[in-house]
Amino acid sequence: MAFSPIIPADGLVGWKFLKSTYDQQKSSYMKSPDIARDLNKAQTTLGSVSSVDDLISDRANLKIVLGAFGLETDLDNKYFIRKIIESDMSDPKSLANRMSDERYKNLANSLSNLTNNGAITASGSQKIIQNFSDKSFEAAVGQQSNEMRLALNAERELGKLVGSTSSENTKWYKILGKPPIREVMQTFLRLPSSISNLDLETQKETFADKLKSRLGLEELSDLQDPKLMERLVQGYLLQSQIDTSIVASRGSVALTLLQS
Repeated sequence: MAFSPIIPADGLVGWKFLKSTYDQQKSSYMKSPDIARDLNKAQTTLGSVSSVDDLISDRANLKIVLGAFGLETDLDNKYFIRKIIESDMSDPKSLANRMSDERYKNLANSLSNLTNNGAITASGSQKIIQNFSDKSFEAAVGQQSNEMRLALNAERELGKLVGSTSSENTKWYKILGKPPIREVMQTFLRLPSSISNLDLETQKETFADKLKSRLGLEELSDLQDPKLMERLVQGYLLQSQIDTSIVASRGSVALTLLQS
């Protein structure tokens, strides 16, 4: 039986508890029989996978790979995943490049060796295994609280993104193309879901202006400051609580009116 992360409360109280016990809880989760078995297998076999067929036919290794990119829900979509991996990343019209979700592009780029008669390699497999460890624990946290899962993901992934050498525009386009990070940012900035109907450039400018207004930063690299990152994550959790309370309140009012 897998270890279930413990989150005693919603919002900031639950977040602070999760952060203070993160290492201990993650270690307990990784020792769960099913997780430990899959990880042990991946440690010995994933690096030698040398074709898309090998990967697709091995459910345990495919589970590790997809989990490493936060795509575990695609485990049974083997035909689709095959087409993603086999995408020609130099062709803008290839399937992976046409996906708005950056995770599929990252998957295709990471496994490009498999389409050129090469293996995943030992170093590549270790990176995948580490990413799986992080994201699978976050997925388990998500079973208790999706908001906590998104907060953990944003703290890690957004931290990597803003610290990269990419241009400011590229960083924003990546944020807008990564649904989990985008949701955190959009909620924190109190932007409506309808903003996705605007053209990408307008979306980028709106997000950037609102973030500057909320946190006073000049560019995304400023989020490398742990205090600013924590303000963003905590602000997201608080706004999520407010949004949930509003929805619950409306439901209560509607029920009262119906009963009357």
